[in-house]
Parts: sequence; structure tokens; C-alpha cells
Amino acid sequence: MDSLYSSDSQSYTNYGRGESPTIDNLNLSKGQIWPSRALNSKVVFVTNGTLSISYDKTSKDKLPKGTILLLAIGCQFNIYAEEDTSLVIVYLPNKPNNEELTLYKLLFKDILSEKHYNADHLPLQIKNTKKNDVYYLTIKECLWTYLENLNERIKDGLKSDIFFELKLKELFLLLRAYYSKEELFNFFAPLQHWEQDFYSTVINNFHNVKTIKELADLTNYSISGFEKKFKRIFNISAGNWIKQQKSMAILNEISNEETPFKNICFQNGFSSLSHFNNYCKLHFGQTPGEIRRNKKGKK
Repeated sequence: MDSLYSSDSQSYTNYGRGESPTIDNLNLSKGQIWPSRALNSKVVFVTNGTLSISYDKTSKDKLPKGTILLLAIGCQFNIYAEEDTSLVIVYLPNKPNNEELTLYKLLFKDILSEKHYNADHLPLQIKNTKKNDVYYLTIKECLWTYLENLNERIKDGLKSDIFFELKLKELFLLLRAYYSKEELFNFFAPLQHWEQDFYSTVINNFHNVKTIKELADLTNYSISGFEKKFKRIFNISAGNWIKQQKSMAILNEISNEETPFKNICFQNGFSSLSHFNNYCKLHFGQTPGEIRRNKKGKK
């Protein structure tokens, strides 16, 4: 099997679909931080080690080996490795093709309430998910077997897009067969809402625009139409939501000890470090240095 699809990939990382992987493998060293904003919804398996994860400004959860978590598109999170940790990440497509549409119907049919389920759309966006809504699954024996088989086939050199698409289908079938409807409903709760194209455009562009009008133009809405639709989907005005998201992103960057304050300051449009310090004291009640020291002290 050494030559099977050997030209597709040379390492177990970023598999399938080129720059938009279907399956990814992430190894974190003890103490390593992985701050991120999810641009794709993804299912993450903790296959070894222990993670601490905080969402937005909330307190952190400790996730041991055998935990499954969902990171929904747009979710702000900060992951810290309590020890050397291995993750398997399965990406859920933002714009599924017809075959993937059928797959989602299989998973979500009879799980989501009729109020939210619509066969012509896909539940792929988060809406005001709070800390108390976060729900984790435990890797059952069938999924350990699935993950071990996945790893063995990759070691054999089977790394084609077709293979990983089949493994995605298999994962959905196993979830549907071996987990209760209540478990799946709670786990996939952040994905129960609609308007994916609108939502994805907002998530992928809000940090690059300077005005609400620019963002409205990208969604092909008038400002008034954009504001109404935004409020209906996000339960908050566009202006306040953008301020919150940028604030959370800055807080996540500050928490990453490897990022110099000067970089955070100027990359986020502050005119000076003094202005940046004042912003942090106003929004977080502490200077950047105090925030980072307190974060470090809690680890």
C-alpha cells in the first residue's frame, strides 16, 4: 500500500479538498495555546491528552481524552493543552453539494424540531449560543474503532478526497446509530438555524469592514434590510455585535502569550499602545499586561 495515493499528501494533516480539508489532525504540546475563530463548523475528537477550552469571555472547561466537541462557525474559542494532546478534526462543509445535503438530512431528520428543520436548507449556523448550551459527547467504542481505522488507512497511504468524504458519511451514520436523539440534538444545537449564506458572509468579512454599509453591500442588502435581517438572526444589532466580536477577538489575542502587545495594538487599528491600554481598561477592566498575567496565573 506504500504507493497508494502517495502523491496526495505526505503527512497526516490537512486532508482532502486542498486548502479546505475534510479531516485534519492537530497535535498540541503541553502549554500550547490554540486561539481561533471558527470559519467552518467542525467536530473535534480529543484522542489523547487533556484540553482546557474557553468560549468567548466565559470560564474554561477541562476536556479529557475521549471527549467530542462541536465548534460552530463564528464561535470564538481559546484552547490550551494541559498536557501533550492529539485532536482529530472533521470539518462540516459550509456550502454542501447535493450529496452532502442528503447526508445532513439523514443526520438531522427527526432530531431537530419541525420548527427549525427544513429539507430545503441546512442547519449550519450558531445563534446566540451561551456557555450553558455547550454540550459534549463521549467517544464510544464504535467511534474509537472508526478513528483507529481512519488512522491505519492514512498510514497505508489512502489519502484521497473520495476516501475522506466516505469517512465523513460513515461518521454521520455512526452518530445517528449509536447516540440518542436527545444527545445529538443537544450536541448540534448551535447548528439548528438557517440563512447560511448571509451568516457566512458576515462571519468571514465583519473584521475587514469599517462600516455597516460595507458589510450590507457584501450581502446585497440595503442598510435597513440588512439591519432587520441581522437582528432577526443574531438577536442583537449589527453594530453592537461587531463591537462584541472584535472585543472577544482582542481578548483572545491578549491571552496568547506568543503575540506581542504591539502587534495586537496596531493590527486592530489602535493609534498607540496608550489608546490600546485605555480600550482594555474600559472593556475588560484591566490592562493587557494584567489580563495576560492573570490568565497565566490560572493555568
